[in-house]
Amino acid sequence: MPRKPKPALVEIGTTGLKSFSGRIDEEYHQRLRGGKAAKIYEEMSDNSAVVGAVLYAIETYLRRVSWSVVPANQSPEALKEAKFLEECMEDLDQTWEEFLCEVLTMLIYGYSLFEIVLKIRGGPQERSQTRRSKYTDGRYGWRSFAPRAQTSVEEWDLDQESNVLGVVQSAAPDYKRTYLPMNRCMLFRTKSRKNNPEGRSFLRNLYRPWHFVKRLEEIEAIGISRDLNGIPVVEIPAVLMSNSATDAQRAIRSSMERLVSQLHRDEREGVVFPSEYDQQNQPTGYKLRLLNAAGSSRIPADPVIRRHEQRMLMALLAEFLMLGTEKTGSFALASTKTSGFALTLGSLLSTIAATLNETAVRRLYDVNNVPIENRARLVPGDIEKPDLRELGTFLQQMVAANLIRPTAEMEQELKNLANMPLDGEPIQAPTPEPEPAADPEQADDQEEEVVDVED
Repeated sequence: MPRKPKPALVEIGTTGLKSFSGRIDEEYHQRLRGGKAAKIYEEMSDNSAVVGAVLYAIETYLRRVSWSVVPANQSPEALKEAKFLEECMEDLDQTWEEFLCEVLTMLIYGYSLFEIVLKIRGGPQERSQTRRSKYTDGRYGWRSFAPRAQTSVEEWDLDQESNVLGVVQSAAPDYKRTYLPMNRCMLFRTKSRKNNPEGRSFLRNLYRPWHFVKRLEEIEAIGISRDLNGIPVVEIPAVLMSNSATDAQRAIRSSMERLVSQLHRDEREGVVFPSEYDQQNQPTGYKLRLLNAAGSSRIPADPVIRRHEQRMLMALLAEFLMLGTEKTGSFALASTKTSGFALTLGSLLSTIAATLNETAVRRLYDVNNVPIENRARLVPGDIEKPDLRELGTFLQQMVAANLIRPTAEMEQELKNLANMPLDGEPIQAPTPEPEPAADPEQADDQEEEVVDVED
């Protein structure tokens, strides 16, 4: 009989990640390798108005998202562990929003690295940071998620399957090499292709149009300055430019070249020059003048710059930021664009939540010996809330067709969407007071008065 094949328990192939001596070599562009890439991405995020606007929009969207703890089940033990996880989130040294801001630096560099620091919950009276907490149950809790700067990462400790075992950090001010094992760290990545620990920067596809925009803006500014001020031209004696010029004459020529290249219009403008004729009425041969452009440039730079800026926004699905700047666009188009942008951010939030649950949450429950069946998890809320008018029309149609039946849970969720209070007794409408009965004698008098008026 043929031998039955054994189950595959060991990997044979590899991910194909290019790494040498702990350094990743997946980028083909020379300017975007190693530490040079970090500096360029920092410049893009700090100096580009378009990139800065997109990053700020992403940060604003994600910071307003509410995070909740979902228990594993409805047993008392599981609900207790869910409450414990909520307490650990509130007991961090930094706020949850500050932590998310540090996580989002992975958009710039492709990844963000944190060291998970624990503490014993000994109460607020403890002086030591390793024991000071809002709670006094003596359990292990989170002290902080300490960020580790991407520019301080020197090497990655990888195994044969490209799994990260640790990272070597060399940070200011002493630049001492420190090994951080991954069982104490948390690594967020934008992408995990080839299991690359450095991920891929969100700004990578923006580099080419950003480079053109940067150069075109500089050329445009220089061109405007030259068109307004003119090009400085210095005429010097021909002997200063001949091959037989002396050292003194060459020095004069060099000073004139520096003068014409550094002459700008500002509050300290001015040039001291010899007259065109000396005391013997001989021409000196020096003359300074400004050469103005005969006409405007044939190719305006602004449309080209705007085209590349649009490509930068297209790479991040953030074209809605340009709507209205060119007197074009509609509400429906803006809604479609923002919906696509929100879907991208929703996927990013799911990645962050998965990393948190697989690292920080799991290790927190491990050190506290919590059974797996009672472990809660962190879940982010929605990026955008549905339109209440559209939702109301949908619910009205579904209830009329008897496809949806209103429940207390549905009412609570609708109140959450509308930011309405959940608890409270309903206000009873006041009972109208009964009108007093009409007096028969007064009624007869009114009839008589009416008759008199008619007569």
